[in-house]
Amino acid sequence: MLLGSALFITAALKLTAERFFVAQIWKNFESVATSDVMGLPKFIASALNSAEPTLLMFISAAGITGFVLAVKLLRSIRSILAGQAALGYQKLN
Repeated sequence: MLLGSALFITAALKLTAERFFVAQIWKNFESVATSDVMGLPKFIASALNSAEPTLLMFISAAGITGFVLAVKLLRSIRSILAGQAALGYQKLN
């Protein structure tokens, strides 16, 4: 029981530290975005240049997956608006 509570406290402290780190990054991002919009690409490029290669691969995979899902969503919306059924069947005349 003591070991379980120690692990819980350790996990809680790590989670708190990660959230603080993310909050600080977000605060920096907001300050750059509100002060100079043209400085935003430089901020993002600087952040990507200092990232680890595995993190860059994860970011790339997430971006590609998000793009594919967005295209599928737009195609579904377009087919619904065109009068086709949601499953892709065309209307019979």
